[in-house]
Amino acid sequence: MRIVAWNCNMALERKVESMLDLAPDIAMDSECAEPERLRLRSKSWWLQSEPVWIGRNPHKGLAVFAFNGYAVQLAEAYHPSLRYIAPVHVDGPTQCNLLAVWAQNASAGAIRKHQLGPLRRGLSRYKSF
Repeated sequence: MRIVAWNCNMALERKVESMLDLAPDIAMDSECAEPERLRLRSKSWWLQSEPVWIGRNPHKGLAVFAFNGYAVQLAEAYHPSLRYIAPVHVDGPTQCNLLAVWAQNASAGAIRKHQLGPLRRGLSRYKSF
């Protein structure tokens, strides 16, 4: 299974060929528009199955795409308070669980040094998913 992680900088519809050149089975894209916007902005021939997408801004979220006989589904364990961390079930030739993360630098300086950040909270919450 070939997994690609990429920050598309809000322009996946213009860069999708570059992503597909990497021949992913699974692609995790940060700063990605929601799937319906992608379908409107570009030819959707490359969307082989329904992606997983999470986010609050329809122009900028976290997406997980599946190719080559794979399919992805957001796990029931998903908790929206853990922004941009998505537990995803991958089905296909090889099945697995995947924790898709858009790790942003959203530090609060010295205030947060002694607190768990979003990624560590996500790892703790989804430990057994």
